[in-house]
Amino acid sequence: MHPVLTELLTRPVGWLSLGGVLFMVGMSIWLTLYARRRMAQDEKAERERGGPEPY
Repeated sequence: MHPVLTELLTRPVGWLSLGGVLFMVGMSIWLTLYARRRMAQDEKAERERGGPEPY
């Protein structure tokens, strides 16, 4: 097996590194989806209140 893969898969530090990468990628995806959903809710609420029309 490739030495880098051996290091990542057989050592605790490798598992922590992989877990950290997955955590960061997951948080970035979650934050993007959350922000888009929140922006859509805010725009809908603004339209319902009769706010200014978008150009």
